[in-house]
Formats: sequence, C-alpha cells, structure tokens
Amino acid sequence: MTGLIQRLEFANRPQESLFQELQHRVANNLQVVVAMLQGVRRDLSDEAIAC
Repeated sequence: MTGLIQRLEFANRPQESLFQELQHRVANNLQVVVAMLQGVRRDLSDEAIAC
C-alpha cells in the first residue's frame, strides 16, 4: 500500500508544479490589468483637471 501512495504522490508532483506556475501567471496578468486601469484612471482625472 505504501508503494502505491508513493507512486501517486510522485505522479502528482508535475501537476502541482504546473498549477503553481498557472497561479503565478494569473497573478502577473492581474497586476498588468491593475496597472492599466490605474493609468486610465490617471488619464481621466488629468483630463478632468484640464477642462
């Protein structure tokens, strides 16, 4: 039984690694979106001040 558990844990490692990479990429993409939205908000407030 222990051998089966070890094989299953070993087989699961690549999936865990891929999931962590996916989480990292999603977090990076969300940071890009936030930065873009902040830029748009800044541009809109600059336009409002200029009017």
